[in-house]
Amino acid sequence: MALSMQYLIVRTKDHTEVVDSLERFLQRYEIDLEANEETLYEWEPDPEDRLYRFAPLNGWQRFIIPYALDLDAEDFFEALRHLSQDLETVVMNFSLQESELWSYMLFRDGALHDAYINDPEEVLATMPPELAELVEADITEFYGEVYLLSELFGVPAEAIEPYLIPLTDEEREMNVELYAHEDDEHPLSDAHVVFDFTRRLGVPIPQPYGAGREPAIAEYILL
Repeated sequence: MALSMQYLIVRTKDHTEVVDSLERFLQRYEIDLEANEETLYEWEPDPEDRLYRFAPLNGWQRFIIPYALDLDAEDFFEALRHLSQDLETVVMNFSLQESELWSYMLFRDGALHDAYINDPEEVLATMPPELAELVEADITEFYGEVYLLSELFGVPAEAIEPYLIPLTDEEREMNVELYAHEDDEHPLSDAHVVFDFTRRLGVPIPQPYGAGREPAIAEYILL
């Protein structure tokens, strides 16, 4: 089954300021956020109108959000920029699309500082103009800043670099699956490797299924 997920992390100790800032932005589009206090938090990986909060890890607040917050690509880009500027912090969004494409965008204090797409040419047409221009100018802009991530997350560069080196056409066609690390669950050719990548960063994407499924600790409804 194809899986799509949007995973948002924000570096702050206070989850309420994240929710409040998001709500202020969404009100531009006449969208409100309302806490749902009567739920068992049986969350879905690709919710249409729900935002789920998970236990914070290593100084990061963690959320599963609706795809692009139900906004178009350019407005979603602006939402992430606003959040990082409003809270004067680092905001990172990871995306898994139909089990085929994975990406991230990293904002700091209102500016895009890093981005990665495992196949940028494939999604060029769906990007906000600011991102599309970067890709067209220099596709290596979307190979990820290894040392920036290493500093931010306190993880050795060599632990995360293998995830951000794009596979060659020859490697994609090989019968042997290539892994970033021997103990990873997913090969580099599988977009689900984003689960392994975020685990290396110390902020794993919540597992949506199986025995390792992580429970949400709060739920908010987009109205």
